[in-house]
Amino acid sequence: MTESTQPAKEDVWAIIESERKRDRLVRRLSVGAWAVTLCVMLVFAAIIGAEVVHTLDLVGQGVATNSDVIKNLIPLLGVVGVTSLLLALVSTAAVLLRFRTASLGDIQLRLASLEAALSDEG
Repeated sequence: MTESTQPAKEDVWAIIESERKRDRLVRRLSVGAWAVTLCVMLVFAAIIGAEVVHTLDLVGQGVATNSDVIKNLIPLLGVVGVTSLLLALVSTAAVLLRFRTASLGDIQLRLASLEAALSDEG
């Protein structure tokens, strides 16, 4: 193995390792964001659920109507719907950006570096 091929191999592995670190960071941030979103949604659902239960008690007493129950559920449905829409948009954008970042020139350079590293080992 010559000295000129050793740095090329190290550069390839450095690139691969930096991408792995970046992917791990993005995954951790994503899991954290999902956890916070889920917790907030559960707290909000519990608050709305308490209001709905109270309204159902009032319906049983004849003080409120079924439409009042539906009116109490509308904020929860709106928040869940908007959150789902935003998550769908963000995840779609993330997938498209991930595909776009791997440009043809970048792929060619990486393949050439890998080919050089593999031919030196063989």
